[in-house]
Amino acid sequence: MKNQSNFGIIQIIRRISFAAAIVLCTVLCFVLCGCDVENLSSLSEFSKAYTGEYDCTHASLAGEDLLEEYAHVKLALDKGGVFRLTAQKKRGTMQSVYGRYDYDEESGEITFSANLFGRKLDKTCKMQNGSFTICQSLGGKELVLKFEVAG
Repeated sequence: MKNQSNFGIIQIIRRISFAAAIVLCTVLCFVLCGCDVENLSSLSEFSKAYTGEYDCTHASLAGEDLLEEYAHVKLALDKGGVFRLTAQKKRGTMQSVYGRYDYDEESGEITFSANLFGRKLDKTCKMQNGSFTICQSLGGKELVLKFEVAG
């Protein structure tokens, strides 16, 4: 009976030691790789799940469908905070716009900043379930662009 209880205690000690070793190895890996553990405040900030490519599923200006003219319109969000919007016309010409973006994890809002026609333009919108809509007034007409995760 005494041997069985000693065996159980030894097993518990081994499991605790193994778990402690894994935690220690993980922390050492972050330290040795130059990763600041304090800045890994959340899993989504670490993984930056919002980065990647988005397809424009709706584009209109004053109610007129703009996607009829384009083969595709894509938005790429890089991990470094840079976005790239590319629009490929059906006739082959491609247009690109680059800028910066910032994602606020707490509010779920994404803010885009770009220089267009010599003006700095900032636009903030809410990201929900991998999609967001940008609305902007252009010359008194409403531009609406809806993006969803590509796939």
